[in-house]
Amino acid sequence: MILILFAVAAFLVNYNIGSRTSTTSIANEVAMIKPVFTTTPYFDSSGNTQPGGFYSFYGKYENQTYVTTDLNWLRLNVSRASLSNFGWGTDYNLYLGELANHSELQVITDMEADANGIPSSVGTLILGHEEYVTQREYLHFKQFVASGGNLVLMYGDELEVLVNYSSGIETFVVGHGWAFNGLAASKSNSRYFEQDNENWVASSYYGISPLENGGLGYAEFNALINRTDTTILQLWQVPNLPPDITLAYYIHHYQAGVVTCFCRNWPVTRTTIHKTGTAY
Repeated sequence: MILILFAVAAFLVNYNIGSRTSTTSIANEVAMIKPVFTTTPYFDSSGNTQPGGFYSFYGKYENQTYVTTDLNWLRLNVSRASLSNFGWGTDYNLYLGELANHSELQVITDMEADANGIPSSVGTLILGHEEYVTQREYLHFKQFVASGGNLVLMYGDELEVLVNYSSGIETFVVGHGWAFNGLAASKSNSRYFEQDNENWVASSYYGISPLENGGLGYAEFNALINRTDTTILQLWQVPNLPPDITLAYYIHHYQAGVVTCFCRNWPVTRTTIHKTGTAY
């Protein structure tokens, strides 16, 4: 997968598919986002969801619709992410692979992307498990592509859950079937970024589907929705897939830039298969 990524990234840069420019030249540096906003809610030193976090809240109140207790579980200090592979979480091996192939790889944290956007020198930006994002960071990614950048997505659950960030604290807002207004959390079917994702990313989170060869557990995918200016690189054959769902690796052109999507994670063990459209 690493070799495929850099072959595609090199193609995008060298053949100028997308032509983001800095103040002096075509931007050609490669950067990767450190997914602190996603590592923070997932982190647990024992290998499971840390008690008192987003996932503890999701589980404890799964059968309730309106909650006013344990709301501090929806406000987390991002410093705890540093204890999970230095903030990389499940992206750590991906990061090491990218670094081995590109010694000058830039690292941009979620906090930096939220505050400052993507440097003008960056032409290709890699996202791993970038599930939790702020509104401002999301718009910075979108503007990066619109201005000619090459955005490479490496996971099957990208840009899914809205959070806020301020002074070291990450606060849940909406996603995973919940919405939080600061005073109470209530069940919500809102998928905040879905419509916008279908526009410029060209796909949206599909759910947890059997892998194409069966017997390897389950994986998360993005379903390709917008085929305008889109080239399919590889189709995935999944048992019992609804006929209107397309799972694929693809390249999608959006304004001056492109999104290259390797939108599938590797097999993971699941004890429960959740409904399509709800990410876990």
